Amino acid sequence: MATKSPNKRISVFFLLFVALILIACGFTVSLESTMPRSGCITDNTAIKEDVLRLAKNLQRYYIYYKNFDVDEAIDGLNEIYRYKTQNYEASDSVPSYDIFGRSIEGVESSLSDIAGVSTDIQHPEELYMTDFTQLTQEELSTLEKDLSEAIENYKNVEDYIISVDSLHFYIYDKTRNICIATNTEDIFNEKYYDYIEISDPIFNEEFTGEPLNVAFAKQNYLCIISIPVSGISSRMQQEIIYTYRIYDINKVISSIYLPAIFYMVGFMIFIYLMIFKRAEVGDIRESTFRCYMRLPLTLKFIIVIITAIYIYRLFAYENYIVSKHIADMYLFSVSFRVISVAACFVIAVMAAVHFYKYCRRQISLKDEAESKIILDCIKDMKVAAEHGEQLIVCVDVLMLIVAFLPIPLLIRYCAVTTPAPAVFALCIYCIFAFAMSVFYKYINNMSKLKYYISEMASGKIYTIPEERGLFSKHINSLNHINEGLEANLEEMIKSERLKTELITNVSHDLKTPLTSIINYLMLLKALNIDNEKAREYIDIANDKARRLNILIMDLFEASKLNSGQMELDKMPSDVVALLSQ
Repeated sequence: MATKSPNKRISVFFLLFVALILIACGFTVSLESTMPRSGCITDNTAIKEDVLRLAKNLQRYYIYYKNFDVDEAIDGLNEIYRYKTQNYEASDSVPSYDIFGRSIEGVESSLSDIAGVSTDIQHPEELYMTDFTQLTQEELSTLEKDLSEAIENYKNVEDYIISVDSLHFYIYDKTRNICIATNTEDIFNEKYYDYIEISDPIFNEEFTGEPLNVAFAKQNYLCIISIPVSGISSRMQQEIIYTYRIYDINKVISSIYLPAIFYMVGFMIFIYLMIFKRAEVGDIRESTFRCYMRLPLTLKFIIVIITAIYIYRLFAYENYIVSKHIADMYLFSVSFRVISVAACFVIAVMAAVHFYKYCRRQISLKDEAESKIILDCIKDMKVAAEHGEQLIVCVDVLMLIVAFLPIPLLIRYCAVTTPAPAVFALCIYCIFAFAMSVFYKYINNMSKLKYYISEMASGKIYTIPEERGLFSKHINSLNHINEGLEANLEEMIKSERLKTELITNVSHDLKTPLTSIINYLMLLKALNIDNEKAREYIDIANDKARRLNILIMDLFEASKLNSGQMELDKMPSDVVALLSQ
């Protein structure tokens, strides 16, 4: 029976864990929102970034560079270079220029930072239309740099738009009723995965000073971007497949059937355990609650706050995080989410039991870890104070203040922040509190060790309370030394007592036959024997017997005196007679 009981408890614990995980899975997937299937452009982050990048380049090329003539810009750049060459005296400080006329050393200040240059330039064509004959050499260098950068940016945007093949675009000028730009023959009749107009809210992102959709609306342009079925890159094809995989996974997870299955199986296992394994479940619950009660009350309060915030955020926000993680094969993230939900359930149950026991007065504040810690601290500080270690007492009080002072700030921080930073802050505080407790334990145990050694040195031998935890080895070793001394002392006392008892018993055993011998000698002497020799021998034997009796009585008195059973009767003595003897 003793070998079956642990295995039975392990099996019950495993079934209870499985039931808890299944219920947590049901709860997690029941919170998964149904994706609206807005399209690959809206629902796929990578495709959305590509579309926004294309829209930004279209805005830059067809609106920002609308009136920019690259040939005139190059002519203006050459003219600036010739003007600088004619009016600039050669010196060691003349900078070198690349093919675009930019200084190799680099000019860090922008055009608006140079005095004398207009800061009202809104379009790049104003760079080569500026009257540069009135500018200084420094201003000409800055203008030359900005113009060369504008030419380079223009060419880069143009090369990008020409190279785009996975996305089709169509820009229509509604004012003139003409198509001003497109990279496809007929965007309205071709097959596509998804398309979007520039007026969509995803184009609210600002670029060159204003939102993209506003920039196109001001020009009265209609802009359409689509993902064609044919001719797209393999990367785009994989992103589209990934998006539709998310749709399919979300369709299964967000249905009512999957959480119902998880709930049903989990609760069936739980009901089975409560009916047939109720005692084992109760033991597991009590052991878990005892572990929970070992935590400090403040730490339990912070954990409950973090749990409440986490559950609230799960309820408050619609999300598709589980579908995306499964589509990305991030099984660790899904498992962590499920386990964290299961942990929240356990913490909620433990907190409810804790509150119930408080209401029923089955536990009180004295049972909390803080109360025990404070009582131990007071006891340790009392020992330090009795030994005269006032500095250690002050250090202990200071360490307690430093350890408990961050708790209100930590509770407030955990109440307003997200669960992840709250858990991180809680871990940091736990490490800090552990370090403080180790340092505190070291100081107090060293103080106790000094105190107990001084007590032993003064002759006070008693049982030293056993210490647990760090730095308790020396105190417990001292207690073993104390126990050894007590054992040796008891052995000495026992040996002395046995010796006294032996002397007493021997004296008693000798006195009984000696008394008989003396009596018989007295009887022989009373017979008046005629033989002179016989009477002489009887007198000698009687004298020796009496002397032996005196010696036995002295030995008996000495044993009584040694054992402390004799009371001394003090009386005056004759010193002269004593010295004569």
